[in-house]
Amino acid sequence: MAADVVLFDEHTVGDAATFTNPHAYSTGFKFVLVNGEVVVDNGKHTGTRSGQVLRRK
Repeated sequence: MAADVVLFDEHTVGDAATFTNPHAYSTGFKFVLVNGEVVVDNGKHTGTRSGQVLRRK
């Protein structure tokens, strides 16, 4: 089964997007793994795009 893992600090999670900058990354997420590959490493996006769309059958 496909699984994702997110490690975050609940006290620092926040939305950095604004009306003038809608594509800003959220803050407070230290590590994110998607399909076993690190996508966010110590708060920085790695450029990895290991996810895929899951469609209901």
